[in-house]
Amino acid sequence: MNFLCVGNENLGDSLKYSCLSEKSCKKCIQAYSVLEILFKLCESCSVTLKEIPDLEKNKDKLLDLYSVCSSTTVHKRLVQNKKSFEHKLDQCFTLANNFLHVKSLLSLFCAQLIRIRMPIEGKKYYIDFSLVLKVVYFVIGLSALEKHVGNNYELCCVNKLCTVHDGVLHVIPFQGYNNIMSILEDFNSLFKIHESDFVRHFFVSLVRNLIKSTGKVNLEHFVEIIWKPFFNKCCLFINSIRDSSIKLKEIDEIENHCTRFEKLEGQLLKLVCGLEVCQGHSSSTVDHSWISKPINQIQTYISLCKQAKAAHMVLQIKEKLELTGDFNIVEHVAHKVSETMQDQPLSSIDISVGAVASFLKDMASNKKKSDCIEVFSNCLDIVTWMKKGKSDLHNDFFFKYIDS
Repeated sequence: MNFLCVGNENLGDSLKYSCLSEKSCKKCIQAYSVLEILFKLCESCSVTLKEIPDLEKNKDKLLDLYSVCSSTTVHKRLVQNKKSFEHKLDQCFTLANNFLHVKSLLSLFCAQLIRIRMPIEGKKYYIDFSLVLKVVYFVIGLSALEKHVGNNYELCCVNKLCTVHDGVLHVIPFQGYNNIMSILEDFNSLFKIHESDFVRHFFVSLVRNLIKSTGKVNLEHFVEIIWKPFFNKCCLFINSIRDSSIKLKEIDEIENHCTRFEKLEGQLLKLVCGLEVCQGHSSSTVDHSWISKPINQIQTYISLCKQAKAAHMVLQIKEKLELTGDFNIVEHVAHKVSETMQDQPLSSIDISVGAVASFLKDMASNKKKSDCIEVFSNCLDIVTWMKKGKSDLHNDFFFKYIDS
């Protein structure tokens, strides 16, 4: 090392003329040698990962010791030497922390895939042996990565774990997974920091479809075959919500398979914020007020669907029991939602629509009442039979309902 120009021999000569005993002089020389080795290891990033926390914690003391040892040099450029050493020390710390960060992200990546893999494996559609092989390849690749990430790296030297070439970080133990490295931060953002029901739904749906198709489902092709289509799907979905071009049948799918609608706005905002972070934007500085309009349209559509269902049941009761009265508003609501609307965009829903019979709103929003009306509607043949005054309890027509 450059700063040790005088060497241990000259240091020993200097100590001979001090007031220290011979034994103390030997200990000083030994300590000097230990520090010399430590400084060299730090400068070359050859310290182990296990030693990094103690070195970081005692950085100031280490720098002071370096200055003291440097004072024995011929040139005595203390400030310059100390700054140079501190810079190399910080580089060592940075490499170690970079490695730990990537290792942590890979651990989260494995944990999330294992969690998502469970509902995929739970599907009972594996008929073709090739489909089973695709899942097996995916599981084997994931298990290998998980084992690799879980290895004990504490006794490995930092320069054997992480290096930087031309400004590019290279994490040596995980070089076989460079394709995955490129999306780790974004993956972590969407699946942990901004995780929503939409993220899980789109991801699982995509992988299930890939398993059924001829595409390869393994870690080697994860970014191209899984991640990019998934990310594009999320972006297209949010854009269709933003401009209200999403089809009403997709809203039905969301309601049936994705999320609880009372938490719809929060779930959508999580996905929006996650995508913004992945695209390099700060979600805290972006205006999200646009989301209120499509949310109101979606809620209006869902409410209309429930009211239309209640209206159809009321009209069925009216027809069976030959009820009279003004059912115009009920008929209007019943025909408000039809199968022909499913290909219409969300923008076709008028959020001002709301002048419907109050009892239909109440029935649609109260599950107990709607269930009661539905049961009553399903039993209308019995009600009709009783209304006509049939008294033959041995009638097969009556017992058909009793048995059911």
